[in-house]
Amino acid sequence: MENLSQSEIDALLSGAALGSETESKELSPQFQAAAEQSSQYRLYDFRRPDKLSKEQLRALRGCFGRFTRSASNYLAALTRSSVDAKLVEVDQTTYGQLFRSHGIPTLFCLFKMQDTMPGIIKLNLSQLYAALDRIMGGPGSGTILTRPLTDFERGLMGDLCQQLLILWASEFRNFEPKIEIEILDTDERMIPRSLANDEFMVRGLYDLRLGPSNGQISIYTPLKDLNRLIGHKGQKDPAQAQIAGQKPLPKRLKQLPLPITVDLGSAWLNARQLAALKPGDVVQLQQEESQPVQVKVSGVPRFSGRPGVLGRKMAVQIEGPCKERR
Repeated sequence: MENLSQSEIDALLSGAALGSETESKELSPQFQAAAEQSSQYRLYDFRRPDKLSKEQLRALRGCFGRFTRSASNYLAALTRSSVDAKLVEVDQTTYGQLFRSHGIPTLFCLFKMQDTMPGIIKLNLSQLYAALDRIMGGPGSGTILTRPLTDFERGLMGDLCQQLLILWASEFRNFEPKIEIEILDTDERMIPRSLANDEFMVRGLYDLRLGPSNGQISIYTPLKDLNRLIGHKGQKDPAQAQIAGQKPLPKRLKQLPLPITVDLGSAWLNARQLAALKPGDVVQLQQEESQPVQVKVSGVPRFSGRPGVLGRKMAVQIEGPCKERR
């Protein structure tokens, strides 16, 4: 590596202090190339990682993809028309990019799940008007009206968005989610900014064909809240367990017999005492009466418990996991 001369060091310090670019003739070619390359680097933010891992994306696509079937069935029964929903992609974005200009008229729906998890769903406005027209008995033309939404239209659109979000959230864990629609508007300027612009969001993008009309649905959720949603203890789906970092127990492994032994205590005897033992002698253990005993599974201490009697047989009551393993 070539060392810098004093003139090059002075030129570098003066350029940093004044904020001006250093002329190429003042620095050696090797140092200038290294400086240009280092200017392209930026600090890594562990709180907001740059990209999802392949495992996360694969598991999220499974959860987001199952929503297409339930959404198609719900909309087909509601509008009495053929509906086809397909998952386009699951990607990452930021909260600020969500509100950038849109060429297609869009309905913004700000919702909150389980009272603490915010999110936004965006729907194609012309397709939404077509669905409402079909619900009210019309042909489903999907003509966009330039006037503001009426209270009746807001109520119908809010109920439709709420039911779609319930179906979407139900694919992540086994419970009836609580969805609250906070704000519904076609003007993005009316949607309050509840998160920071650089907040990391996960977007699920869907293509939706409702009768003759085509459009898209986008669901945005903060990654930290999505992890909480997926990590529910009541989940039973293998894909959900993969996201939460838990591996489901194989069926064959559940039927595997395991030996359980209880260690009541131990004692130390010398060779003379051991040789003098005879029937009727009592050996005092080092284990105190108030201390719990160890319950071993396949010879490995796993639980602590209290010995006792159940019916005519000896038993042990499990108190909790064993703190000390041998």
